[in-house]
Amino acid sequence: MKTARGNRLIVLLMVLALSGCASQPKNQIILMPAPDVFGQGEWDPFTARDPVKDIPYGGILYATDREPARKEGQYYRDDRGHVLRLGVARVTVGKEGMTWDEARRISMLKNRPEDYPLKVTAVQEIGILDRSINVLTDSLAEKGPRQLPGEQFAAKVNAKLAISQVKDVFIFGSYLVDGILAVVESLTVYASTKDKALGVSQWVFGRERLGQIVSKDLTEDAAGYLRRNSKLVIVNATDTPGADTGNGHAYFRQSPSTSSDILATLMFGLKPEERGLEQTGGRPIWTFSADYIDKLRAALEKVRSK
Repeated sequence: MKTARGNRLIVLLMVLALSGCASQPKNQIILMPAPDVFGQGEWDPFTARDPVKDIPYGGILYATDREPARKEGQYYRDDRGHVLRLGVARVTVGKEGMTWDEARRISMLKNRPEDYPLKVTAVQEIGILDRSINVLTDSLAEKGPRQLPGEQFAAKVNAKLAISQVKDVFIFGSYLVDGILAVVESLTVYASTKDKALGVSQWVFGRERLGQIVSKDLTEDAAGYLRRNSKLVIVNATDTPGADTGNGHAYFRQSPSTSSDILATLMFGLKPEERGLEQTGGRPIWTFSADYIDKLRAALEKVRSK
């Protein structure tokens, strides 16, 4: 159980680290700050064995809608490519030759002596997902059976699931076939008013984004909907330390409290109130309490003791 959870967490950490809006160089990003819950060293979610060695396809699966780059050393541009491209990426952490033990130790350090980059060093594109092709993008499709890239990608996913110690992942996969809503126990949306990128998006496109929901008063209809549907959880991360780093768009990486909340939710399935979040002023929106991290640590200790 611990090995499987550790593997999922490694993938999650890499996704969090790679999914923020990257600065130059485009194929590199600095390792996110350690979540607050790692700070005292009492929670070590990583396995002693390097989980990357157990990945049958030797990298990280990816799906991107970005335009392929033509420049040497780059893989995809910021521009949208209008189709979904599937592939496998190789990612190195820190300096060349860093061991798993060192990467594990560095990941948990609150104060690191230097920056540690995560860098995409190779990309093997499998192809375009056939269901993302339409009449306007038909010319981008490869010759041959169009369903082949999707089948090859699914085969790689299945190969990883086959060596997982937690077989309920197969149940999850079968539910996906029937529709993703059938498996959603809860849907959590994190938002911050310090996310300047969303403000620019509203100015350019003339419409609001979902992440701006915490920046204004909720209508009675919206508030009523949230109260009736406990599966939908809105979390306001505006006041968490680190939320305003840069342009505020990567607060889920740069705010150690927010990253702690995400990881604890995915690892243990704790409800908002169990994690230390609270609702104030009668609004059905969750915020971080002043003693949030202490409450979260206590909750994790309780879970681990069972």
